[in-house]
This record gives sequence, C-alpha cells and structure tokens, in this order.
Amino acid sequence: MIERIKGLPDGIDGVRCAGKLTREDYDAVIVPLLDEVEREHRGLRCVVEMDGFDGITPDAAFEDLRLGWQAMGSFEGCAVVSDM
Repeated sequence: MIERIKGLPDGIDGVRCAGKLTREDYDAVIVPLLDEVEREHRGLRCVVEMDGFDGITPDAAFEDLRLGWQAMGSFEGCAVVSDM
C-alpha cells in the first residue's frame, strides 16, 4: 500500500509505504503525484515513510524504475524514514 501523507509543510510531498507494493499502488498514488509536480512546474521534494514494508511485486519494481527515471530531473531532495 502507498498513500499520501497529509499535513506536511508547503513544497514537501510525502508518501507512506506499508505491506507489499503493487503496480496498482503506483498507478493510484505515484503517477498522480508526478503529474501534479509536472503540471505545477515545480521540483519534487519528498519524504518516504516505510513502515512494515513487506516487499514489492515484479511489475511494481519495473514501474518504480520507469517512473524514477522519468522523474529524475524533477527531484530536488528526498528523505526515507524506515523501521528497518
């Protein structure tokens, strides 16, 4: 599961990842987030919280790589917080 984190300071986007990540998670949360960043012509500053992460399906891993490559120029910073 991937969900947006609400209540962060302006200019910071956050996502929380838990359980096993699927392609549908990326389609429902990450794709709209990246579309928003592109539409608003702004950089991506994000925090990723991983709590109870249980892996990623093969098609989700491919989507992660594809979207990451596509969004590489938008990244201004990223922090990952994990229970691992």
